Amino acid sequence: MAEAVRPEDYCDEAVEDEFGEIIKCRSDEREDVQKKTFTKWINSQFSKSGKPPIQDLFSDLRDGRRLLELLEGLAGHELVRLERGFTRVHSLNNVNRALQILQKNNVELVNIGGADIVDGNHKLTLGLIWSIIVHWQVKDVMKDVMAGLQQTNSEKILLSWVRQNTRQYPQVDVVNFSSSWNDGLAFNALIHSHRPELFDWSTVEKNVSANDRLEHAFSKAEQHLGIERLLDPEDVAVPHPDKKSVIMYVTSLFQVLPQSVSMEAIQEVETLPRGTPSGITRVTTEEHYQIQTQQRYSQQFLTPSQEELQRGLSPLIPGSTSLEGYQTSLEEVLTWLLSAEDGLQSQPPISSHVEEVKEQFHTHEVATTI
Repeated sequence: MAEAVRPEDYCDEAVEDEFGEIIKCRSDEREDVQKKTFTKWINSQFSKSGKPPIQDLFSDLRDGRRLLELLEGLAGHELVRLERGFTRVHSLNNVNRALQILQKNNVELVNIGGADIVDGNHKLTLGLIWSIIVHWQVKDVMKDVMAGLQQTNSEKILLSWVRQNTRQYPQVDVVNFSSSWNDGLAFNALIHSHRPELFDWSTVEKNVSANDRLEHAFSKAEQHLGIERLLDPEDVAVPHPDKKSVIMYVTSLFQVLPQSVSMEAIQEVETLPRGTPSGITRVTTEEHYQIQTQQRYSQQFLTPSQEELQRGLSPLIPGSTSLEGYQTSLEEVLTWLLSAEDGLQSQPPISSHVEEVKEQFHTHEVATTI
């Protein structure tokens, strides 16, 4: 005799399906934003050397030619001769040459092979371009400041610089490179702190729309600072803007504005309360969401209310008052998963030599105790 299907089984399946759909939707949204932003960044590099722009990031890089052109522009000189054929073998040769150049330049590549790019793998193509951006856009721009401060965490320095230059604006409190930027105030404050003659801060405060504030900041940065419009307001005016895209744009601001960073500002970032979603380290973000989600789960799902006990109902039955709390917790878990995924992708491969493994562990331990 077949086992009877319980109502809660349908609930569990519905929850699992909903969770999967939300993850896929959020991941697709992030991929779309990164594709758009990274394409703009690549084309801004091509414009400097008079190269034609790319149209589609995933298809235009598959033969390796445009990828090698990009690296030559970043390096400032010709690197290798391109394969002129159009077969898969020619494409693989070009892409593998590009990967060899990146490895020689100590660009971290995690589980990315030539076939992945030639086959147009979206996730790994984005990962490759992000590795290039981090090396030539982020670390290269910040290397002098990092050396002067004897710091190796570029993200921490960038956050310290932002906080140092926006502290006189009480409406602005930047603790990460995602949700802290979605209302547009931080971008405007960062520009205004160095170039107050460009606009009246009160006009920004009067804007009730985040889109308008973001449009204002990006327009001023383009017109007066020469910064490409790498971001679109509608992509930032969301609960959790794409962290990589925001870092890329803020680094562009860092490049053209005064770059002084005090040790006091760095120490302030290091002493941000644990649990603050600073976005600096994976561990801090993980702990924040794990603790908060566990608490909410216990309160909302594991402990039925007195009314539910009297009615003999499960707190997970659809339509209960816990549904809103469940949605909130689901969003927080999803945000943590995406953040943890970024952290895992950025980890270098574990060495096969004991001493190097010890050094890698030490570096990771230092980074995660911020």
